[in-house]
Amino acid sequence: MEFELKIIFAKSSSIYYSDAIKKAKKFSRFSQIDENNSMNTILIDKEELFKKYHHIKELFSFIGNWKHSELYLNGRKISFWDTYSFTDIIKCQNGYDSSPDQEYYCINEYDKLGWGCKFLSNIRRQIPIDSYYYNRGEYWFNYGSFARENNWIINKDNLLSALNKEALQKKLDICKYFNIDELNEIVKSLPNNINLNESNDWEVIYEEIYDGITIEKRPVNIKPKSIKDSSRNGLGIRINLFGDENDNNKKNDNNKNRYIPNITFNDVGGIESIVTTIREVVELPMKNPKLFDYLGISPHKGILLHGPPRLW
Repeated sequence: MEFELKIIFAKSSSIYYSDAIKKAKKFSRFSQIDENNSMNTILIDKEELFKKYHHIKELFSFIGNWKHSELYLNGRKISFWDTYSFTDIIKCQNGYDSSPDQEYYCINEYDKLGWGCKFLSNIRRQIPIDSYYYNRGEYWFNYGSFARENNWIINKDNLLSALNKEALQKKLDICKYFNIDELNEIVKSLPNNINLNESNDWEVIYEEIYDGITIEKRPVNIKPKSIKDSSRNGLGIRINLFGDENDNNKKNDNNKNRYIPNITFNDVGGIESIVTTIREVVELPMKNPKLFDYLGISPHKGILLHGPPRLW
């Protein structure tokens, strides 16, 4: 991957201007202000970046807050503060150079397959086996859509775009070992589609859509069936939040003697709007509690009917 760091700064009345010029002269491709150049310009390649990074930091300490100073990485403008992320990349590359086990050096410990660089961690390539990790990350198979029922198409363009965006944000192009072509090949090697009719390793994830009356389940994604529920691996402690079970049994015995009239809403006429309100406020939360969880609202605590009793 091509690399060029460009630093430009104007002449300044700062007492540190002469120090900045001295520091800029440490770089092989420095053009000072003259009749042909209106700005001081430094062009730095990848090799010089790694050799003279300490000079770059010292230069930034002089010109970083000057009004007419700018920094460009491969043609795109970045802030001087962005260069602090270079430190991790430089340390990583130096670690690779001195590592006795370079084959495994770039592997992310949480994603053994990975994308060729341990810093590419937002999207995971290795299929999870535990719900703990599955719920805390995004995976390659999440990038897709249903072309037809039970046929999930992997959108490799969107996946590759997301990976390239992360690589740019983390300035991975400064590492001489990061290979964008290798990343493209890894994405190409992934399956183009997952047919759930032909494979028993996957299941459909449904999203509940509320249209004001009913809840419709719509397929929106897939996940591996092999994922284990890590919440079941606890200490096995059960807490009864509703008191002793014997007390509940006693209450159930008492309910046997209750008188419940055999009257439905259909037997009540002339007050349809009131019946509708009662059903929405009282009945709906009890029959469809998940609806309120989906909408993120709390049901009413009750309803008060007032006025003299009357016959309609």
